[in-house]
Amino acid sequence: MFIIYIQNQQFKNGLKTVYNSVSSLVSNVYNNYVAPVINTVTRTVSNFVNSAVKVVSNVVHSVVNTVKSVASKVVNTVKKVAKSVGNWLKSLW
Repeated sequence: MFIIYIQNQQFKNGLKTVYNSVSSLVSNVYNNYVAPVINTVTRTVSNFVNSAVKVVSNVVHSVVNTVKSVASKVVNTVKKVAKSVGNWLKSLW
């Protein structure tokens, strides 16, 4: 077969034509079917992950703010109670 390829120009041209046809077919299938599906899946997964990250971030932010608010109220209440106890003790002396 190699000797035929080297010695016969028509055989070479035929193989080149077959190669170019197969290459064109594969390229068209990839560009028109495979690549768009991959791009759509990638975009969909990326959008889902970004949305999930935003939701988790918002939940964490809300929890942190709630904990800060509760802690601040507890600290203020303890201060008020301590001040009241202090004032009561002062009134006893």
